[in-house]
Amino acid sequence: MTKDAAKFLLFMSMTLGSALIGGLVIDQRWARGLELPLGLGWVFLIIVSTGFIIDGKEGAKALLSRTLLMWSLAVIGALLIAWLAIAGAGHSL
Repeated sequence: MTKDAAKFLLFMSMTLGSALIGGLVIDQRWARGLELPLGLGWVFLIIVSTGFIIDGKEGAKALLSRTLLMWSLAVIGALLIAWLAIAGAGHSL
């Protein structure tokens, strides 16, 4: 088996395994009300695991930092659009 095939199998098993565990955890009674932190932790685990599979510790740090950067830019853009929409609605009154 080539190195790339082994990485792909590891990635697929991590993805399917985390989906199975996430589905089992979110269905439990004790998880009611904890959906947001559990979901964010699950996404964090998938991002870090994927980066680690691709390029070790450096890959995990790079993928996590770039993901956080892109989400920050998306939130800033959404706030700008909301501000422009609210400012435009004020002029039409």
